[in-house]
Amino acid sequence: MKAPKIQADVVVSNILANPLKVLAPMLAKAVRPGGQIVAVGGAGSPSEETLAVYRQWFDIDIAGEVEGWGIWRA
Repeated sequence: MKAPKIQADVVVSNILANPLKVLAPMLAKAVRPGGQIVAVGGAGSPSEETLAVYRQWFDIDIAGEVEGWGIWRA
């Protein structure tokens, strides 16, 4: 999968935790400097492993959990 050639102020992702980790470099690249990513991953709160991947690019703010989906933004 190729990274998009544009960048956005906000990138939203609603996928399971493993693809969220795999796609991290592409999603991070899609966020304009100073922008945010909002992610929703399955299986409850995001794992430390998933958060560690995204902390390479972002400061993480965990927003909570809704119906088994962990929500966070950076």
